[in-house]
Amino acid sequence: MKKIYTSIDIGTDTIRILVCDYFQGKFRTLAVSSVRTKGVKSGSIVDDTMLIERLKLALDDIESRINVKVKKVIVTIPPFDAEFNLVHGNIPIVNEEKMVTEKDILRVQNSVVGDILPNMELVNVTPIDFTIYENGSEIETIKDPKNKICDRLGIRAMVVTVPKSLVISFVKVVEAAGVEVVDLVLSPIADFEEVNKPEYEDAVVSVINIGRDTTSISMFNKGIITNSSILKIGSRVIDEDISYIYYTNRKTARKIKENFGIAHPRYANKSETYESRDINGKLIKVNQYELSEIINKRLVEILNVAKNEAKVLTN
Repeated sequence: MKKIYTSIDIGTDTIRILVCDYFQGKFRTLAVSSVRTKGVKSGSIVDDTMLIERLKLALDDIESRINVKVKKVIVTIPPFDAEFNLVHGNIPIVNEEKMVTEKDILRVQNSVVGDILPNMELVNVTPIDFTIYENGSEIETIKDPKNKICDRLGIRAMVVTVPKSLVISFVKVVEAAGVEVVDLVLSPIADFEEVNKPEYEDAVVSVINIGRDTTSISMFNKGIITNSSILKIGSRVIDEDISYIYYTNRKTARKIKENFGIAHPRYANKSETYESRDINGKLIKVNQYELSEIINKRLVEILNVAKNEAKVLTN
């Protein structure tokens, strides 16, 4: 059976809505909408009214593309003050056959989330492995316990929680825009799934996402998130550098970066130029190679800070 999913990502710079269908084990993108964000600063909502207006605009756009009314959505949540806890639990298998079913797997997962603090909200439970017991003795530790015969089923899992106030602030504005929030996903987990490769499943991986005002660094061990942090630095500093050097406003600087910028001088063309105007209306010519040097210098700085943060996250 084909299922359709809609997700909303509210960034400091852009609101993105993705609609896809799931059929025969594969996702297929149906439509994507992007609008500039208003009412968000450094990843936090500062003006509900302005953000709701932009969300409605994005929803109207995506609905016009797919010709279907969006009623339910999945919302990505940034990892501000997120907590990552390795937990253990076990439950008895109560059916007559003593066979582990999908319901038992859900039961044992639910057994490890009962001690969440009142001010925190659960956003993710990732099973690491399961242990089957017979007559009080550990028999086997496996990834998939379904259909195994045992007396008790144990679990080791990573539980991720975020402040409830953060969740409420995002859910409130999305539902005020006219749609129901049915699930949440932590943005670093979505980032990892986007870039995931088979070789990452058995390695320690750091995912760095450079946003407009912030940069997130997240650590994954064998595909499971273990820690995350947010730095108060983003691509805005690149716009400020370009604006200062070429004497333009930030809007023009951003346009130059997005339309003509290259992240590394190695890939830039020394003879190619881009025409624009400074704040006095004077015509300027931006050399691509020189522009790439400006961009690269800041990118290296951001990545070095992120690298040091990754060391802290992994001790």
